[in-house]
Amino acid sequence: MSGRPIIALTLDIEKTYRGIHGLTSKLRTGVNQPQMASMRPQTDDRGYLIVRINDCFNGRYCAERPLGQGSFGRVVLAKDTVNNAYVAIKIMKAGKLFTHKGREEAEIMSLLSDEDPPISCKFIESFMQGNHYCIVMEALGSNLYHLLKSTKMQGFPLQTIRVWARKYLTSFKKLQHESIRIIHTDCKPENTLIPFNNTCVEDIRIVDFGSAVRYPEGQMFLYIQSRYYRAPEVLLLQPYDYQIDIWSIAAILFEMHTGKVLFPAKSSEILCYMMIDILGYPPKEMIMDEEQKQISNSLKRYFKMRKQEDAELFHLNENAFPHQVVPDSYLLNKSVIEMAEAQKERIFGRPLRELIRNPVMTQYEGHTSADYEEFEEFLSKILVYDPKRRWTIDEALNSRFLSH
Repeated sequence: MSGRPIIALTLDIEKTYRGIHGLTSKLRTGVNQPQMASMRPQTDDRGYLIVRINDCFNGRYCAERPLGQGSFGRVVLAKDTVNNAYVAIKIMKAGKLFTHKGREEAEIMSLLSDEDPPISCKFIESFMQGNHYCIVMEALGSNLYHLLKSTKMQGFPLQTIRVWARKYLTSFKKLQHESIRIIHTDCKPENTLIPFNNTCVEDIRIVDFGSAVRYPEGQMFLYIQSRYYRAPEVLLLQPYDYQIDIWSIAAILFEMHTGKVLFPAKSSEILCYMMIDILGYPPKEMIMDEEQKQISNSLKRYFKMRKQEDAELFHLNENAFPHQVVPDSYLLNKSVIEMAEAQKERIFGRPLRELIRNPVMTQYEGHTSADYEEFEEFLSKILVYDPKRRWTIDEALNSRFLSH
């Protein structure tokens, strides 16, 4: 890396993409080798469409290789035989629920396609392939997670983080506009792509709106967001809004700079522990039932009321979080602490301000103590338990960290 890492990154990004593209193109999960291409769509026992190389979609798209697979369906790279361009096809699993979710996602993508600069990949068309709803969209390049892996998890300079932060925030501000009103609910590095044909690191696109919610009229599901990027109000079963996406953005930016996941939890209990470890205990208003003055029933898996006879549990909490203040009203359950202790290698045991510095980057310009103070302020004002006290997008855009 040169003395100006953002320049080095920009110059080398196309080569990086092509290396990642070459690695992922060898994967064949989800797309079978060509034998005798089936004339009639076939569904496997898990509900996925069986796709073979050279299978034709809608009379014009020729399947080439898989791009990914999730709980709702799979995505394949295909060539449009009409204009010789590459496209990505998201193929939903068979069933009314998946078809309905596919139609909702296509509607959102169509709504976003006219945005300039682009927020997401461009929607092209949708159709049924047998019992499977298909969405054809612009083919993009690598996601941020693969890009981070290409650095051997050493992270990106703060200059690059600023660029991505502005793009994330301006994109999600558009999603909140009265004409759109979308909560993404699954913002993560894997759902952030950069076009192959663009060497500008600023041009990130938000993808996978399969779990998105139209706010406030949409159905607000309880189990949303990938666990690493899940906001506390979702974890604690509180009402949520656009602010959950802002939390996810902060967690992503921390990871892209340090090369480490901020909350690498394997369960909801461990996630609760990790949040306390780094951010302190949640405000009691998020834990206690206002009328009964007790722990909310749904949260008793994590917490219990603090009583005089709980001296042992109090000391367990003190020992687990020596750098945090244990509240007077409630304590973290012994079972949660024991679960976390079994995975101690994944626990930082330090507050946020001590975690944000990347020693690999300190030799480069733009990583002074003042730069890190601004980055800490930016993250700490977003990583706030109470979404009403969490910075809004406008407040984040006007932060000192993004002022230069």
